[in-house]
Amino acid sequence: MASPQDIQQKMMAVLANLKQEDAKGFDTYEYEGVHLAVDTLKSTMDDLKTFEIREDDVFIVTYPKSGTTWTQEIMSTILHDGNIEEVNKKHTLLRVPFLEMTHAGAAHPEMPRSDKMVANMPRSTPRFIKSHLPSQLLPPEVWEKKIKMVYVIRNPKDTIVSFFHHGNLTAPHRNYQFDDVFERFLKNTLPFGSWWDHILKFWEKRNEDHVLVLQFKDMKKDLRGTVKQISEFLGKSFSDEIIDAITDHCSFESMKNNPMTNPDTIIAQRFGKIADGKSFMRKGKEGGWKAQLSPSQSEALDALCKERLKDTGLTFEIFELVWTYEYEGVYVPKDVLQTTLDDLKTFDVRQDDVFIVTFPKAGTTWTLEIMSAILHDGDIELLNKTYSWQRGHFLEITFGGHQNRDLPKTHKEIANLPTSSRRLIKCHLPGQLLPPQVWEKKIKMVYVIRNPKDLLVSFFHHQRLFAPHEDLQFDIIFSMYMDGTIPYGKWWDHYLYFWQRRNEDHILFLRFEDMKKDLRGTVKQISEFLGKSFSDEILDAITDHCSFESMKKNPMTNPDSLIKNFYPDGKIPDGQSFLRKGIVGDWKVQLSEAQSKALDELCEEKLAGTRLSFN
Repeated sequence: MASPQDIQQKMMAVLANLKQEDAKGFDTYEYEGVHLAVDTLKSTMDDLKTFEIREDDVFIVTYPKSGTTWTQEIMSTILHDGNIEEVNKKHTLLRVPFLEMTHAGAAHPEMPRSDKMVANMPRSTPRFIKSHLPSQLLPPEVWEKKIKMVYVIRNPKDTIVSFFHHGNLTAPHRNYQFDDVFERFLKNTLPFGSWWDHILKFWEKRNEDHVLVLQFKDMKKDLRGTVKQISEFLGKSFSDEIIDAITDHCSFESMKNNPMTNPDTIIAQRFGKIADGKSFMRKGKEGGWKAQLSPSQSEALDALCKERLKDTGLTFEIFELVWTYEYEGVYVPKDVLQTTLDDLKTFDVRQDDVFIVTFPKAGTTWTLEIMSAILHDGDIELLNKTYSWQRGHFLEITFGGHQNRDLPKTHKEIANLPTSSRRLIKCHLPGQLLPPQVWEKKIKMVYVIRNPKDLLVSFFHHQRLFAPHEDLQFDIIFSMYMDGTIPYGKWWDHYLYFWQRRNEDHILFLRFEDMKKDLRGTVKQISEFLGKSFSDEILDAITDHCSFESMKKNPMTNPDSLIKNFYPDGKIPDGQSFLRKGIVGDWKVQLSEAQSKALDELCEEKLAGTRLSFN
């Protein structure tokens, strides 16, 4: 019986003489209802039904391009007790055999089968085995003997993009087009079949003791924590020094630069020099799909996720493109058109303009109404003849503009307002995207900040209100908020730009929490800032008009009057409202302890040395 080393040597000898056309790329055949790569031989699949599993076997299983090579290197290093020198003596692809895949087996029947090599491995050490097979096609003894298994899930958008690039790297003569690969992904005809069925079968087993289900995004966020988690799962306990060594060895940068962990080494042996700009380890990050998927493709995957993952508890952070695009490094809503932002660079700001600027959900509508009442000299009767959003003009957003480019652009309507009265302009743009004349002419501006935890919770409910069909999950919004990909980008950069200007005479910097403590004092402060002096009676009238209770009940100040038109029956669901609670500390009901701690740590990191802090 040939040893595994002999079989590997024969494999490498065959691979060394391959022709490009021997690489079959995405060619498949159907086996028990699943499309498999042709190099996953039918004879192999038949034999796997009776394949002997050993009690100490360890498996890494994924749908292709979900982080397999990365995770297998983490696990291999752990199983070698963190001995980096030892693992670097042998390439990761040779240390971790691919159970079902006999590379070039379809073109070369003489190629030794991978499963036979695995069967002949010595019993002196545990076998560590890689597989892309769906759960029902794994050797039955895997489940009967409850073998230790790590399964990794990656969001479908990044998975399909990575799969596409992988196909063109390993079978460049096929020249795959992304649209064709995308359609095959939707039709479940790429190698290893339906992504949805694959991940959900393992997701259902996530609470079984012998299965560890990980998400690629979590591994990216905390690699060291992942190393520790997998170590404990595999029954290993390491010192901090060894955990750090494994973490460093398995970082994307280290693996990409290491010829014993980057599969480019093996691929180059088969087909010669890899083209510039291409690599098996391409980017290794979340969100690369944004540069590849069209809006319609992104939305098609969103719809499928909602349909197939409903009530499973599994969610992905893949909705950025639906809401936003990137402009000069800032994520902005799609209804903030690029043409608008370009035009704002030369927008004519008048010397008597007044701006209310905030990050969304910091108290904008409330402050806008206070300022509008002040600019109307406290004439509440006159105010209530016009909706609040018609008195304070939203500079950058053209609602529905990304779907209908013929809609009037709000910034152009503002430009045409009469010069006989001051323009009150509302804006959520960060300071660097405001019209330059705002800063050149030192225009009067009120800026409001809010505790970032309450800001986040209010933003989540705001998005649910405006997009009831999205069935948004708080965890998704939380992650986007933490990495600065929600509409208007990084709240900390937004805040700090204005915080650094807080002592400029033309800027009034307010805190939501202070406004809640002393609304009348805030009304007086803003009045003086805008050059107004009112009697106590008028100050009291504005304060009463702008209380949360009054604004919530007043159809001229509560945007619900407008938002209800978004709903088919013209009715907002019970318990939801644009003016929801208007209180300080509501985050305690929504955030988990871990989320609250993560936000605390983010604040500490981003606000260090700025003297800006939150209780």
